[in-house]
Amino acid sequence: MVAVEKGLKNVNIVDIDGTLIVRFRSEGSVIDVVPTYLNCNNWDLDFAQLGVFLSEHVDKNFVVVGDFNVRIGLEQDFSDTPEINMGNFALNRCSRDKELNSRGKRFLELLSDTGLVVLNGRSPSDVDGHFTFVSHQGASVCDLVCASMEALPCLADFSVLKENFSDHMPVTFSVPTSFSESAMPLLPRLRWYPRFAVKYKNQLRDAVPGIIDRADGDVDVWAISIVNTIRNLASHTDKGQGQFRVLAFGKSIQKGEFTPPCVDISI
Repeated sequence: MVAVEKGLKNVNIVDIDGTLIVRFRSEGSVIDVVPTYLNCNNWDLDFAQLGVFLSEHVDKNFVVVGDFNVRIGLEQDFSDTPEINMGNFALNRCSRDKELNSRGKRFLELLSDTGLVVLNGRSPSDVDGHFTFVSHQGASVCDLVCASMEALPCLADFSVLKENFSDHMPVTFSVPTSFSESAMPLLPRLRWYPRFAVKYKNQLRDAVPGIIDRADGDVDVWAISIVNTIRNLASHTDKGQGQFRVLAFGKSIQKGEFTPPCVDISI
């Protein structure tokens, strides 16, 4: 079940291919929140479904939130690519959960393929990467908020609430009111994959001499040329990244082979 408090402006529930999402609207900018639960007893199928859904909607600004039943340790560090616009979030992650398991590795690969960034452990209110699951069996960080890189400047903070009504701590993220009131629309998206950073740099560096020659001292021509070059390089580098197939239980999982799970989540 997904619920939105009555009376909230610019927030509503929409259905995308049978998946209920919470949509935030802000003067031309749209952020789609995807409540998610990857059942540990049905993890491969749930994971495959999530992968197909995300890869078929790479044009959207997603915030994927929920219990993923993974351990990702300290992974997803972007310290070597400081030019990334992370907004209020740090390039490197901290976490009290140092373990990285096999499911976590597969999950991180999915995030890389779809351009999503884990907010846990890189926000002003979660600098240490607090545990999100605590029980007599142990503690871990398995409840995550993962946002499209293009949406990061629209988000203000992330935190783990200290509540004891469940083994799982509530995780929250915030969107500043001022942004909703007066934000400019997000620019047309270019999917950015941090793992291709070196390739982007090298290709752009090689293209610069030709851009300068064509501009012939005209600043406007130079600006248009550089923008078009970046778009072309991004589109060629991204080609094929929208494909996602997972081999689970000996069969290839495609869209339509499973029913979306019912998710109970508070935001």
